[in-house]
Amino acid sequence: MKIKQKIKKYEGKIPPKVLKDIQTKTKEENLTEKELDKLLEKTKEEFDRKQVEYGDPVGTVAAQSIGEPGTQMSISYNEKVILRKDDEIKIQEIGKFTDKKLKEDSRKKGNWEVTDISNEEIEVPSLTEKEKIEWKPVEECSRHPAPNKLIEVKTKSGRNIKATKSHSFLIRKNNDIKPVSGSELKEGDRIPSMRKLKQNCITKIKTNNYAKPKRTKSKLPEKIKLDKEFGWLIGTYLAVGKCKNHVISFPSQQQDVEKKIKTISNRFNFTLKNTLQDNSQEKDLKINSKQLSDLLTNTCNTEPSNKKIPEFAYSARDKFVSALLKGIFDTKGAIDNEKHEINFESRSIKLINGISLLLNRLNIFSMKKTQNQQNKLTIPQKYANRFKEKIGFNKEYKTKEIYELKEPSTPDQIDKIDKVPGTAKLIKEISEQIDIDIPKEIDNIPETGNIERTTLQNLLEDINQEKIKGKTEEKIKELEKAVESEVIWDEIIEIEEKDPSHDYVYDFSVKDTENFTTYQGIVTHNTMRTFHYAGVAEIDVTLGLPRLIEIVDARKTPSSPMMTVKLEEGYAEDRDKAREVGWEIEETLIEDISNIETDYSKMRVKLELDMEMVKQRNLTKEDVADQIESELGNEVKFEDDSLIIRPESSSYRKLLRLVENLKEVRVSGIEGIKRVIIRKESGEYTIYTEGSAFTEALKVDGVDASRTRTNDLHEIYDALGIEAARQAIIDEAKDTLEEQGLEVDVRHVMLVSDIMTNHGKIKQIGRHGVSGEKESVLARASFEVTVNHLLDAGKRGEKDELKGVPENVIVGQPVDLGTGVVDLTMSPNIKKED
Repeated sequence: MKIKQKIKKYEGKIPPKVLKDIQTKTKEENLTEKELDKLLEKTKEEFDRKQVEYGDPVGTVAAQSIGEPGTQMSISYNEKVILRKDDEIKIQEIGKFTDKKLKEDSRKKGNWEVTDISNEEIEVPSLTEKEKIEWKPVEECSRHPAPNKLIEVKTKSGRNIKATKSHSFLIRKNNDIKPVSGSELKEGDRIPSMRKLKQNCITKIKTNNYAKPKRTKSKLPEKIKLDKEFGWLIGTYLAVGKCKNHVISFPSQQQDVEKKIKTISNRFNFTLKNTLQDNSQEKDLKINSKQLSDLLTNTCNTEPSNKKIPEFAYSARDKFVSALLKGIFDTKGAIDNEKHEINFESRSIKLINGISLLLNRLNIFSMKKTQNQQNKLTIPQKYANRFKEKIGFNKEYKTKEIYELKEPSTPDQIDKIDKVPGTAKLIKEISEQIDIDIPKEIDNIPETGNIERTTLQNLLEDINQEKIKGKTEEKIKELEKAVESEVIWDEIIEIEEKDPSHDYVYDFSVKDTENFTTYQGIVTHNTMRTFHYAGVAEIDVTLGLPRLIEIVDARKTPSSPMMTVKLEEGYAEDRDKAREVGWEIEETLIEDISNIETDYSKMRVKLELDMEMVKQRNLTKEDVADQIESELGNEVKFEDDSLIIRPESSSYRKLLRLVENLKEVRVSGIEGIKRVIIRKESGEYTIYTEGSAFTEALKVDGVDASRTRTNDLHEIYDALGIEAARQAIIDEAKDTLEEQGLEVDVRHVMLVSDIMTNHGKIKQIGRHGVSGEKESVLARASFEVTVNHLLDAGKRGEKDELKGVPENVIVGQPVDLGTGVVDLTMSPNIKKED
C-alpha cells in the first residue's frame, strides 16, 4: 500500500508509463522504501531536465532523438580489433585504424564519416548463423561524435567491451542469434566470446622488418623460420627473459632450459655467457646480439608490465604457436590440482590478452582476472587434455602434474560459464518425441534456461544411440549446432556507464554477417542490419535500417524479396504434403534436375536426368522434353533416361548458345522463386521463399491465402489493393524496428503508412513522393535538394504561409498548433478587488 501511495505523489510529475514501470521494478527487485524514494526522485530530476522550453526548436530535437538508436551503434576509440590482410593478422585500435583510413578518403552521412575499404581485402573474425567463427571482409569503416556516456560490459570470463548504449550486441534466443541494443542488456545475459580462431599461414618473417642487418658472423638470417625452436625462445623470453644493452638474459635454473638456449645460440652463432645474477648465487644465460635484442624489443617489448605477444605469432603455423605457449607455461606456468586448472600470472595485461588469443588458435578457452596489479590467466581442467595434446611441458614434473590433474567433483569453472542459452526447451521437445530420459537437473530448468555444453554433449551421445525419427532430425541438428559452437556464451556480470575517452566512436560494416570480434574476444554486432531473417537462418534477407529505407522509399522491388507461405489444414501438419507445395512453388530449372554434357564430336547436348528429382516434382521425362521444345523450339530425342538436343545447324557457337539457353529453361515452379525452406513452427509447417511472386503463389493448392505474406509492398497492392498495402507497410516497419529491439509507438508507424497510401496508391516519403508534394516551400526544402527547391520556388514566385511545423522551426517562431494557437494577454494595473 505504501508503494502505491509513494508513486501516487508523483502523478503528473512523471509520465504514467514510467510510473507503472517503476512500480513493477519495485516488486521484482523488492526495493526498500528508501530505495524507492531515491529512484522516484532521480527519475523526476531526469524528466524535468529533459523538458523543452516554449519556443525551442522541438522538431530538430525530436529528429535527433529518433535518429540516435539507429545511427549510434559504435564502440570506443581504444577498443582493439583483430584484422587480417594478405594472411597476416594485425591487432589495432579501431579508432586509430579508422582515422587513418578516413584521412585517405571519406564521405559524410549526416554526422557520420564513412570510407569504403572493400577493395583492400581486409578481413575480421566474424560469427556466422551456424555459430562458426569465419574470416569475413570489411566493407566500410566509420566514425561519429561520441555521446555523453558509453557503457562498459564485463563478463564472467574476465572480458570487457566499451560501446554506445544503442550499440548492437548478439544474444542467443530460441536457438537463433539475434541482436539487441546495449541499453537492453542486463546482468545475467550472455554474449558470445570467441573460442576458436582459424589461421595457419605464416612460416617465416623478414628480419629487416624488426631489426637492422649486421655484417658479422653472429647475425640473424634475412628470413627467420617460425619453427618450434624459435617459438620456444620467444615464449621463454616473454615469461622470464630480460633485454638490456643488446643483451638477452634468461635464468639458468634447469638443465633443459640451458640446453635449449645453447642450441639456439649455436644455430645463429651467438655468443653465450653464463654469469651470476646481481646479489645472487643463481646464474643467468646471456646472449649478446643487437639484432635479436632489437627484434625482441620491437615485437615483444622489454618491461615486465608491458610485454606482449608478437603480432606475427597470431598468423603462424600451429607448431610455432604451440612451442611459444610451451615456452611461457614451461617456465612460469603452474598447475593447481585443488582448483583443477592451469595458471599463468603476469604484470602485463597485454601479454595475458595475447596468450588468451593464441590459445583460441588451438581451440582452448581461457579466463582472465586482475587483482592487485597482477593479471592471471586460467585454463580450466576441461581443456587440460587439449593442452596436453597441443602444448604440453618439457619439464617432467609439470608433465606428471598435468596428467594427474583431476576432474572436479562439482561443475568446473568453465562449465559455470560455458552454458548454452535457451537449450532447455529444445531438450524437452526432443525427449518427448523420441521418449528418452533426461537428467533431473535439466528437467527442473525452465524452458528459457541455460544448460552446460558438457551436459549437452553427453546428452547428444545418448540421443544419437536412439532411432531418430524424421520429425526430430531438425531439432537434433539444432542441438549439434549448439554443442559445436565456436563461441562461449559468456555471462555479463557488470554493466557500467563510462565517459568516452575520445571525441569519436567507431564501427565496421562486415559483409554477410555484420559482426566482428574484438581483441578481447567478444563478438560484437554492428549497424541496424542482421545476417538472416529472424527464424530462418538459411535465407538472407535485408533487415534493419536498409529495410526501413526500402519501406519508406516504397521501392518497386526489395533488395532481397521473400515470402512467408502459410499452409491450409491438411498440408500444414504433414511434412510430405508441405514439401510437395514447396516444389510447386520453387523454380526448377533444367540444370537443377540434370547433368548437362556437351558432345562436340556429335554436335549435340546430352541431358542426364536425375529421375528421382524429376519424380519428386511430379514430372516425367516427357514433360521435361515438352517444356524444352516449347521454350527453345529444338527437337528433343530420348536415350534411356537422357535427352538429346541438337542445335539448328552444326555450329560451335550455336551449340554453346544452346547449352546456355538450356540451363535457363524452367520445367516447374514459379518464376523468380529461387529457393524454398520448410520449417516447423508452432506445430505447423511454414514455407519461406527466396524471391517473391505473391499472386502466383496464392494460386497454388494448399496455400492459405489469408495468412501468406510477402515483403514486396507493390505485389500486395497489385493483388489485394491499397488497404492491404497500408497494413503491410505498418507490419513490415513495426517488425523491422522490433527485430532490432527498438520500441516505437505503433501510431507513428500508422501515420506514416496513412500518408503513403491515402491517395489510393503507394507513395514514397521523399522528394518524388509525399515530401515533394507539400505546399510549403520551406518544408520541401528541409527534406532534400534544398537549393533546387528554393530556386524553383523563386522562379515561380511561390508564397509560404508558414502553417506547418518544419517551416516554423526553420524561421524560429512558435508553431501554429496546440499552445502556439493561443495568445495570452494581461492587464497588470487591474486592482485585486476588481
